[in-house]
Amino acid sequence: MAKLVALGGGLDGKEFSLGGEKVIGRADDCEIIIASPRVSRRHARLFKDAAGFAVEDLGSKNGTFVNDLAARRQVLHEGDEISVGDQKFVFREDAGVRPKPRIASPFAAGRALKHKSVADSGVAVVPGMPEELSSHNINVSMRIDLEEFRKAEAAEKEKNVGAMKRSHERLSTMIGVSNALSTIHELNALLDEILDLLFKIFPQGRGFVMLTDEETGELQQQTVRRSAALADSDEKITVSRAVINEVMSGPNAVLSSDTMSDDRFSDRMSIVNLQIRSMMCAPLVVRDEVLGLIHLDTTSRSGAFTEDDLQLLTGVANQAAISIKNARLMDQVQAEAATRGQLQRYLSPDLVDRIQRGEMDLNVGGDMKHGTVFFSDIIGFTRMSEQMPPSEVVALLNRYFHVMEEIIFRHGGTIDKFGGDSIMAFWGVLVSREFDAIDAVSAAVEMQNGLFAFNCELMDQERTTIRMGIGLNTGEFVAGNIGSEQKIEFTVIGDAVNLAQRIESLAGRGQVLISPSTYEAVRSEVCAIEFPPVMVKNKTEPVSVFNVRALRPTAGSGRRGMVLTLPVELSAEAPEGGTELVTPGQIVWGRVRTENIVELEVVTEKRLRPEAPCRMKLLIQGILDSQPIEASVLYSADSSGETRESFGGGAVLVTENAPDDFMRFLEPGSHISASADLEELGRV
Repeated sequence: MAKLVALGGGLDGKEFSLGGEKVIGRADDCEIIIASPRVSRRHARLFKDAAGFAVEDLGSKNGTFVNDLAARRQVLHEGDEISVGDQKFVFREDAGVRPKPRIASPFAAGRALKHKSVADSGVAVVPGMPEELSSHNINVSMRIDLEEFRKAEAAEKEKNVGAMKRSHERLSTMIGVSNALSTIHELNALLDEILDLLFKIFPQGRGFVMLTDEETGELQQQTVRRSAALADSDEKITVSRAVINEVMSGPNAVLSSDTMSDDRFSDRMSIVNLQIRSMMCAPLVVRDEVLGLIHLDTTSRSGAFTEDDLQLLTGVANQAAISIKNARLMDQVQAEAATRGQLQRYLSPDLVDRIQRGEMDLNVGGDMKHGTVFFSDIIGFTRMSEQMPPSEVVALLNRYFHVMEEIIFRHGGTIDKFGGDSIMAFWGVLVSREFDAIDAVSAAVEMQNGLFAFNCELMDQERTTIRMGIGLNTGEFVAGNIGSEQKIEFTVIGDAVNLAQRIESLAGRGQVLISPSTYEAVRSEVCAIEFPPVMVKNKTEPVSVFNVRALRPTAGSGRRGMVLTLPVELSAEAPEGGTELVTPGQIVWGRVRTENIVELEVVTEKRLRPEAPCRMKLLIQGILDSQPIEASVLYSADSSGETRESFGGGAVLVTENAPDDFMRFLEPGSHISASADLEELGRV
């Protein structure tokens, strides 16, 4: 009976009898199944017709070949080779199948063709040559036994298939390592995954990874793994110091196919006792930095490592080194972030940045600096704290400090310390800029406005409200680390610092008081009320003090007009109509829209009705009582949809009859003289 005999591949030696139709393919319902990605699900069919057995390609992707020639449909003869993907078959026919016509010898062919002309046959045959003439009478330079040739050819093809399989496995390993590097960021998990992938190629292997300590530079063992075949072994892995030195100092990748006779292994008895047959070791290198090494060894005689294996390990090591470096950098970033988070609980971002960059000298000592010093405290804090439980006082202070510190940091300031209910900060010390003084004053004005909004929240929650005074001074002082070797703190000291604190002690609620030196640095940008000179502690001459109530918006804010901090009392029709509503408010911004029309943004304790008329009265200490300002509500937070969580309420007002003394707050560089001194006003 006719049959197919498989040559090599996964079906090597199997025979398939041919009767009816048989389909060759990858699908489970095929009669001859070949599990290969190069074989289509239904690749080709074998059948018998009047001419004999034939093979037909079924539209496969990679084609069907007979005697290495592509065939769509071809009758088969004894000895024909059929190739489907990587699998070869030999067709063997039974006695009932017509043999393939062959010419036994050129002389027989000559007799058969002697009556035909050259033109008819296309072959010229020498006439009259004796039939008995044998090949021994011909000078033959080479003979090939076709059967042996086919066997050798099949063996070579099998060898090539094996090489392709190994190449595929190595490529899969490299892809697996690449995928692992892109998804695993924890160092130990990454190293375990790399060794597991290598053990898929070297199933009899053992391995470990050593990395250099980032501080000492010494090699330290990180992970040790054994392949599944050696999982129960507890034998210690031996490695030669000479090999490690060669790998690390080169850096070089090292292979030993016969460790028993390798002179580099100084501990030869351990190698013999453990039956280590082969080892290889590759460095982990990123640019010129050697991070460590990967080591593999095997006890299998048949699985001794080759040069191709070392190349694979070197490729894996190159990829692994990049990932290890990235993992270390990520660990470093996380550690620095944790440190920064701790430092920022006590220091400003500028100071933390300089410490982490190594720009701060943490030794005791200081340098002379020029900058602006800021002090603030809560007015009446002692009396307030006596009337509240301690836990509520602490909770209130924490909320208050959080709001204030964000404003200081936003304007580039550094908080020196929180002292009870007070805040000390400075500008121009760590980073000196041209506009340090205006940044400090801008922060102070925004803090007073932020406190009004903060108090609106407290009143909504029926909690005690807070009043704050602020003082600033610009000058020379010493900045540095003050203290002992056991405890130090970065701070500023000097007469200029003391004067800022003295001025703050004079400030009433809502006031931002600045010294003459600070006023000279910012006068073109602000509108201030000048108080008569006042005596302060440790000064022989009285000091002029200025109360800043308006300043030009900082560059980049995108706003025109002036930032204001003007407390007012507003009277307007209640939102529900009928009754009159009286509510405290704070004008926080204003601009002149036309010659007579002024637009103002007001934060209010209670909501105002949109498009309703209202009346405002300024509540500023130290200036004459001004006439009420008639205005109308352009829109409120309710009607505009712009409600801010930190505000009790907000509205934009317009007025056409603002008096001259009010209009001066909208002019940068303007100056107003106070009608009373600070001692008369008192600290309320």
